[in-house]
Amino acid sequence: MSQVFFMRTSFLLAAGLSILAAPAFGDPLTFEQALTRAEQSAPSLAARVAEIDATRSASRSAGRLPDPKFRAGFENYPVSGPMAGSLSGESMTMQSFGIMQDVPNVAKRRAAKEQASAEIVSAEAAYAVDARDARLSAGLAWVDLYFAKRKLDALEDIEKAIAPLKSTAASQVEAGNLRPAQSLEAAELAAAIADRRSELTAEA
Repeated sequence: MSQVFFMRTSFLLAAGLSILAAPAFGDPLTFEQALTRAEQSAPSLAARVAEIDATRSASRSAGRLPDPKFRAGFENYPVSGPMAGSLSGESMTMQSFGIMQDVPNVAKRRAAKEQASAEIVSAEAAYAVDARDARLSAGLAWVDLYFAKRKLDALEDIEKAIAPLKSTAASQVEAGNLRPAQSLEAAELAAAIADRRSELTAEA
């Protein structure tokens, strides 16, 4: 009877190990939340967003005509003689006011617009790369944690399965149902599981 129980325990151990090796899939919503949070909170992505905004803001003025300039001046303004400093004493004195507008050639303005558009595309591409990296890192970390927890759960099931064998091993040896060497196998297995639990806890 005890040998049959020990064989069953060994089967549970094998089943537990197969669970650890089997592929597992987490809750998609939980996984997606992890990816979304990583993308929303990554400092590098916040910097990329600021870069995109600044590039778009600068592109609005690319290729536009420069701001007009206001011009005011005087001609034949007397600076010496009896009429010095007078705007009305000399008939040749003239005041002029006007607006000047610089007009760069069309090709240069078109090139400025194209460069601004290229800078926006470059900034958006850099954001996409950083976002992909952030989501990938978060996804890998989520999967690693999920598997570590699954392994810990499997170890707990194995420990529960061998607990009766550990508690009855001594009495079974005394009754002659188990050999002394067999009674040590449960203790060795428990020690191995404890070591593995420590490793998985550190991993998690």
